[in-house]
Amino acid sequence: MEKFNFGRACVLILENMQKKEMDLLETWTEELPLAISDEIREAQVIYRIMGLRSPAAVQQCLSKKVWERCFGDEPLPWIEDPTINKPTFGLGEEMKIALMREAMRTAAIGNIRVALTMLATNSMDSNTNGSREGPTTNGNGAAM
Repeated sequence: MEKFNFGRACVLILENMQKKEMDLLETWTEELPLAISDEIREAQVIYRIMGLRSPAAVQQCLSKKVWERCFGDEPLPWIEDPTINKPTFGLGEEMKIALMREAMRTAAIGNIRVALTMLATNSMDSNTNGSREGPTTNGNGAAM
């Protein structure tokens, strides 16, 4: 096992889907929007109290949700980083709800690569937790 990295987690999920002979596009198109929807609901509940979580925390949570939805109780092939799970408030490093909504819509229409690229976006220049900066977004969270 290795430390959590969003891109690597996506590859590991895909590899396991292939081993299980799942339809990759159909499975991602079903499971990713559901996982994002859950994350948005959770973010809306805690936002006013605790702020939003960092992009790396959201990425880790989404990866885990997709893994669990697809593979049940099979152990995660990555090590979760508990230090990135703390919510932030007004630090400019949180994953925007609008970006998650746009990624959810994009994934639901089958453009999984774009949705994952959007979710890999950080609002900071760099992140030491394995996340990488992605495409620029407009104020609504849509990729430009």
